[in-house]
Amino acid sequence: QVNLNKVDLNPNDVVCFVVWREYFIESLLLAQRKGCKTVVGIEALSDQNVISADLAIGSLTDLGNLSGVERHLDRFKTIVLTKGEMGALELTKDGEVFQPAISTNVVDTTGAGDSFLAGYLTAYAQGIIGQRALEIGARWAAKMVSMVASIPPRFSDVEGLKSLLE
Repeated sequence: QVNLNKVDLNPNDVVCFVVWREYFIESLLLAQRKGCKTVVGIEALSDQNVISADLAIGSLTDLGNLSGVERHLDRFKTIVLTKGEMGALELTKDGEVFQPAISTNVVDTTGAGDSFLAGYLTAYAQGIIGQRALEIGARWAAKMVSMVASIPPRFSDVEGLKSLLE
């Protein structure tokens, strides 16, 4: 079990609990007290002990369905759901933004979700949200599925990412 008790957290940090487990609650609260942006796995939507987080992110497969997701926007500023080959959806109180999957030659889907997360969080950490953040995640995932590997590709190997971050 991981905890952040001895971690020097700063207000500019983004603290991410990719797969939510209820024993992370104390670390989540600590990160929030320190002023960090907090990101939780989509499973946190069903944990009423999670009073708030800046972002909940994960696969629609892990959630089950979209029914009633909007009601969680009172606890989470942003909810991002990946939908595999269908793309990704970002929900906020201001509405929804959809990003279709980037067309590519699919070789192996291993790591697609992790690559999307890496891309989206790279953008998010720099204050980029919405369509651009989703596209960065989608581009990174598309590059991942076009190769045989289990580790996401280097940032510099993904076409178009640099310009999206500028």
